[in-house]
Amino acid sequence: MNEIWEVLGIAPTGDKRAIRSAYSVLVKQCHPEEDPQGFKRLHEAYQAALAYAAGKENIIEPAGGEKDGEEKPGREEKSGRQQLDIKTREEEGSKEESKEESKEEPSLLSRLERAGEEELLQSMRSGALMQFSAILNDPKRFRKADAWKAFFLSEDFLREQYQESFADGMMRILKGFSTADNYNITQMPGVF
Repeated sequence: MNEIWEVLGIAPTGDKRAIRSAYSVLVKQCHPEEDPQGFKRLHEAYQAALAYAAGKENIIEPAGGEKDGEEKPGREEKSGRQQLDIKTREEEGSKEESKEESKEEPSLLSRLERAGEEELLQSMRSGALMQFSAILNDPKRFRKADAWKAFFLSEDFLREQYQESFADGMMRILKGFSTADNYNITQMPGVF
């Protein structure tokens, strides 16, 4: 087990950043085409150190760790399947870490969506969307050009008109709007 840390040139640690940093420095010095055995040994040490940091059991040292052909009891060479299993477990661990991070802090997209929804609700409570809905739902004001003119020149409308949430709010209001009850569309004003 100590050979892993000797190959990486660091003390035994559970800090994945320190392991990655040490590997990053050494991998630049050990090219796979120039020294394939050295690169393999370094890469296996890196994988074993990451497995150690993740709390994995049955960690084995990199190839070439035996001296003079001696074998340690219970130690086996990693098969391709075992290496794949370790990589899969590491990927699952990193996915779990990212899920935990995402629980702590929402993504930028979700924060933007939430902010847009809050703008929409604020406008519906006391802004231009509230005024728009009030005119639309009042049959007398609905037919008066002056009511619409005042709305389109209001500070609320001029401030909110370019916000995406405002357009979404207008669409929501219009989807629920029906002229079947009190509105006589033929009596709408012809000129604004």
